[in-house]
Amino acid sequence: MDYCAHDPATGALRERTPAMAPAAAQAELARVAALQKAHAALPLSARLDGVARIEDALGESTLALAQAVSADVGKPLAQARAEVEKCRRMCGLVRDMAPGALARRYVRLDGVDAWVRPVPLGTLLAVMPWNYPLWQALRCIVPQLAAGNGVLLKPAPSVLPSSRDLVAVIRRCWPAAPVGLVWTDNATTVGLIAAPAVRGAVCVGGEAAGRAVGVAAGQALKKCVLELGGNDAYVVLADAPLDLAVETCVTSRLKNAGQACLSAKRIIVEDAVYDDFVERLCARLDTVRMGPPTAPATTLGPLASAAGRDRLHAQVCATRAAGATLLRGGTLPAGPGFYYPPTVLTEVPADSPAFTEELFGPVFALRRAPDADAALALANQTRFGLGAALFSAEGPAALDRARRGLRAGTVALNGPATSDPRLPFGGLGESGHGVELGEEGLLEFTARQVLRAPRAAQAPLRLDRMDHHFELPTPVVDALRAGSAADIADYGSPSTAALATALQEALGATTRPVLSHGGEDALLKLLMLGRLEERRVLVLPTPSWPVVSRMASDLGYVVLPVPCRRTAAGHETDVAALTAAVQRSPRALVVVGSPSNPTGHATPTGALAGLIAAAPRARIVLDGVYEPLGGPLATLAEGTENTVLIGSFSSQLGLPGLRLGWMLGALPRAFGLSLGLNPSAIRAATVALAHRDRILADIGRARAAAAAIGADQGPGWTGLATAAPFVLTRVTVPAAAARAACAAAGVVAGEVMLDGALHLRFTLGPPSVEARVRRALALLG
Repeated sequence: MDYCAHDPATGALRERTPAMAPAAAQAELARVAALQKAHAALPLSARLDGVARIEDALGESTLALAQAVSADVGKPLAQARAEVEKCRRMCGLVRDMAPGALARRYVRLDGVDAWVRPVPLGTLLAVMPWNYPLWQALRCIVPQLAAGNGVLLKPAPSVLPSSRDLVAVIRRCWPAAPVGLVWTDNATTVGLIAAPAVRGAVCVGGEAAGRAVGVAAGQALKKCVLELGGNDAYVVLADAPLDLAVETCVTSRLKNAGQACLSAKRIIVEDAVYDDFVERLCARLDTVRMGPPTAPATTLGPLASAAGRDRLHAQVCATRAAGATLLRGGTLPAGPGFYYPPTVLTEVPADSPAFTEELFGPVFALRRAPDADAALALANQTRFGLGAALFSAEGPAALDRARRGLRAGTVALNGPATSDPRLPFGGLGESGHGVELGEEGLLEFTARQVLRAPRAAQAPLRLDRMDHHFELPTPVVDALRAGSAADIADYGSPSTAALATALQEALGATTRPVLSHGGEDALLKLLMLGRLEERRVLVLPTPSWPVVSRMASDLGYVVLPVPCRRTAAGHETDVAALTAAVQRSPRALVVVGSPSNPTGHATPTGALAGLIAAAPRARIVLDGVYEPLGGPLATLAEGTENTVLIGSFSSQLGLPGLRLGWMLGALPRAFGLSLGLNPSAIRAATVALAHRDRILADIGRARAAAAAIGADQGPGWTGLATAAPFVLTRVTVPAAAARAACAAAGVVAGEVMLDGALHLRFTLGPPSVEARVRRALALLG
């Protein structure tokens, strides 16, 4: 068997290549399989970096690849360029989808924690057709590379040149990518499926190839995905927008000279508008220009092969013999090349080839239906089920009719049935099984690994979610409201990476921070990491961080509280006592406040640096939730091997509902595999950074108000005056009376236990909030 590539415009033989010997094919498979093992071990972010390189390389090679496709298939150059561009776009969309689709999922069971993660199967054999040699190959290769699999590409014989060019582009931009190319005969191709290194197969093509691949995969107990074409029905009802229906049908049917699986092949029109539709269709076809694919005016090129043209013409002749009427076309043009004119067949019998078989060429098979129900019944009268479209007046009834009335893998209303990288693509019936593309396609060749472990701690503890009263810029509020409530594993995605980069710039850091749900979630993760590292002691200044102390106790830590000195201004960290405690437990986890922390444990930067230097084996966590962005602590955290700085947008910027924190410093790579983030938090934090100066100015005014109010206003109150955007006060009256006073004043207060006593925290903001706090204090008097 030889792989022969012809020039569809002239019929001339361009290249003849003998089929690859079985031993050479097995060697190429072994090479790809070896690369795949290393590839599967890479973090997802590294695999997606490779996909980005393919995206860039396709952009740099657009013209050369388009010319190669046009030479192999005969499609006009503009359509070939569009194929390359669609492949580029898919690469970017796969990078967006993969972090969420391939994320590890946590499941809480009775007394057991469980995690479910997708794991790649291995190397796949991809048996691809000739009509879209780049798109068909890459829509398999790119998602599977993202998932951790390898792909051995076996192209159709007529497109070996363009397939070879494509693989060369991938290898140049990503040498370690587990992608290979074989050009084998049918027996060798089927035999490869049984090879132990092949863990699955994809076949896009005709029914005979699909059956051969499916049988071989079944015998070898390997998964396969089959996309075997279709005979799509486009249904036009009496209330349809006819111009839109005509244009959509023509564009769909003539793309790639009608050689597309998803295409308007059977057009079923309700009787009331049938004649009008046919007239408009023929008028539109008068504008089609058939000619060489390299000519700028060409809108319809030749078919890809002489055999394909001969088969198409035989189907047209058989359909006419069965009773169909030929309105135009249907003749073989004189001269060189594999051209076939736009052909219109009307009154096509339901048992003729144009209605029961897939016609791969520019042939419009029209059928009249007496009413809408009959039209839909005719549309479903097929053994295929790849795509379908319905044209009708807009509205819920039309949408419901499209959903319920058409049986196909892809159904469109008032538009073409097309594939989109963001959506799963596959067929029903004899159009095949399994899907490509979309999140489902990313998971199609993965197994689900389940990890179960006894629950060693209670559920993560959360701080109370305070109401914030800052008057935020409208875009920030809109971003909060537009968020999804669902969590996604978003680490490494473009949106999270962009946010982390922006935050890195705001912090003046040299490395990107790791994001978390909030400051307390960051502390919880560090506590859990410390437990894995056999850090059994937590050193903690008091009175402060009661929730951290509880979390640590629940995780099995011994908590060593270090009392702070009480001064007229509040609590002051006793750095000497803290250092002595760490020296007694050199591998302790130490949580200490930053210089701007207002809750009674602020520590000067110089004292922090001394503590870090004196405790090289400990992990020092600097609670910088109130540290201004761009402060010196980022440099301190990045310059040591034992320090982590944590911060919180909700505390820094006073954003209502925003649970987004960050960690910077000596963090292990495992934090990159942490839980995902709420999409609303990502969007809102991005917008908030854009309004950073305004929000920080508002907080500055609130801090000034806090200092002006103090915490000793009104009888029965003692506490702390702070520079924070809140007032912390100790309650010496019954708690019920304090709550009643707050409710009467219309102000929200959070309750915090310090030194065994109840404190109320009033979050300040605009002057109106300050006034309500003053009223609450006065009511207590």
